[in-house]
Amino acid sequence: MILNWALVLLKRVYLLIFQGTMPMSVNNLLEIVDDIKSGMPPETLFSSKDAALFIANKDLLISLGEDLVQGFYGIVLSHDKTKAIFKDDEIEMRAADLKRWWVQSVAGKFDNEYWIWQAYVGVIHVKRGVKNAMMMSMWGWMFDFLSKALFIKTTPENASSLLQAFSRLSATSQALTADTYLETYLTGILKATGFSKNLLDKMVENEINDLVDAVK
Repeated sequence: MILNWALVLLKRVYLLIFQGTMPMSVNNLLEIVDDIKSGMPPETLFSSKDAALFIANKDLLISLGEDLVQGFYGIVLSHDKTKAIFKDDEIEMRAADLKRWWVQSVAGKFDNEYWIWQAYVGVIHVKRGVKNAMMMSMWGWMFDFLSKALFIKTTPENASSLLQAFSRLSATSQALTADTYLETYLTGILKATGFSKNLLDKMVENEINDLVDAVK
């Protein structure tokens, strides 16, 4: 009985998310962005100083884009679970999307529109079946890629500063993507079940307490 109910619930959440009946407006995303960023220590957030450093080095950073994209998809497509996310005929399009993201991220405006875009990635990841572990591991790969490339292309001092800025971009973007991913799932569950947020929070709290007790 519980299994059947769970399957029905998952189907309803799936329909809400993937058939577009669950609204996720720009205002919703902006609220999520503001909430997430306000909860992060300022020292960990991507700053206006970081943005200025990127823009000052934009020609260098943009020049790394092609190798970054090729390396990124070389890794993703070499692993069965990440490869399964993509259709064979869309790889070129997705690579172009990543290239546009890279250019925007090193030479664009880091305003609300940019951070909403980062948060929206979490919604798309739910739809596409991209797990947070996959997303975070590829952010790690990008950092490793830049660690090698920048120390070849520029001075050690500049490379170190750029990597610190990229680390803060990574932390901010991952927080937005991961929390929006969770928020999308929770919104789907609430709408599918008719539960209140307080009731769902209590159910989660009880489950966590049971898990903690089980490992004591």
